[in-house]
Amino acid sequence: MNYLPNLISDWQAPLRRSNYLFTFAFFTMVALVGSASAILFIGAGIWAIVLLSTYRLRAVRDIGAIVLAVIFGLYYLSGLFNAIAHWGDRSSLFQLIERLPFLAFLPVVSRLSLSNRTSIWEAMECGAFAGIVVAVPVVLVQALQSNARPEAFSGNSSIFALAMTVLFVICCVAARRRGGRAELLFAIAASAAMMCIFVAGTRAFWPMLAIGPLISWIVVRQPQSPRILNWKIVALLLVSLAIVAIAASEKIGKRVDLISQELSDVDSGFGASSLNNRLAMWNCAIDISSRHFLAGAGVDGARRAMKECAAADDWQWQALSHFHNFALDGLATGGIVELAARLALLIGPLMIIVRTQGRAKNTAPAGGPLSVQAVLVILTFTLSGVFGIFVGHDIADALYLYCIICLYCIARMDPQNEAESRIVKS
Repeated sequence: MNYLPNLISDWQAPLRRSNYLFTFAFFTMVALVGSASAILFIGAGIWAIVLLSTYRLRAVRDIGAIVLAVIFGLYYLSGLFNAIAHWGDRSSLFQLIERLPFLAFLPVVSRLSLSNRTSIWEAMECGAFAGIVVAVPVVLVQALQSNARPEAFSGNSSIFALAMTVLFVICCVAARRRGGRAELLFAIAASAAMMCIFVAGTRAFWPMLAIGPLISWIVVRQPQSPRILNWKIVALLLVSLAIVAIAASEKIGKRVDLISQELSDVDSGFGASSLNNRLAMWNCAIDISSRHFLAGAGVDGARRAMKECAAADDWQWQALSHFHNFALDGLATGGIVELAARLALLIGPLMIIVRTQGRAKNTAPAGGPLSVQAVLVILTFTLSGVFGIFVGHDIADALYLYCIICLYCIARMDPQNEAESRIVKS
């Protein structure tokens, strides 16, 4: 697949060149220094709003982009409803600031969609490849020097694992859709990411280590890829798994042993294990939501109730900030309104992206690989939400938003000449 003409065309236009560099930099840094990517996204949103407000750029008017902007806007309004319903709850008020990046969806889409869709995908995949390469040495050093779970410079091992899993599934799809030598390179990157995810120890993402390659291998077709190369990739993945098993056997073994121990301790009472703590938190969230069904108890109110549940049932509270399940946490803090907004964040983008690429006249560069990429990315965030959070953290918010923006811009019907017409000439 020849990317050079599209890259040259985009590189000659300043806005498109900055789009490519921004996308590459975002995915390069998101696992290693996630907060830097979050700051980059906020800066991109502010600059896109400036371009729109000074009439240097026209907003996209696609129905899909508008629907997605409404979905993200409703998520912000859910936070506003929560702040009003629990006036004086400082954390609920702070959500109004935390959720501001979701209002930048349409401006950033308008800016990014100026670029050729192939250029966007190229920057996304190459950034993911580079992000894995720069993160691996840091993770190895942290794993060898400490018994703690590696987190690079993200400040949270679970958020690091989330970002690395997203880069992993991007590389899985990239390996299959590109073929040739690139298939081997991206498979190597995916294998390295697999090692980082295992060592990070966040078990919620381990299913993606099988689901990502399996779905990519079965669904994404690459007839130009020689059969011998495919066998090389299979051998590479097997060797990588063996190396990971040997190098990180102690850390992985402890996490695996914890699974069996926690399952056997489920009936022993709350507080005996991490799983029992989660069950206790979930029961507490259900109790709170049954008493505050419409608007929840507010963020601070839910945390106080969690502390009271911990004291009453004798389980480890550890000053937790959420209920380790996006649905129950939404019900406890914001009621049915917040839960509906969070479900829309997961379901809406996938439906819009698949529908948009299905209606595109030229689906050859996207088609199946794009749908697979969207499913795998959103499934990763769903697994994160089932056992933790998928939004509500600056790095997770920025990563989710920009993944959806990139995938939508790749899927949308926006020929290059139409994109050029939206740049307002001075």
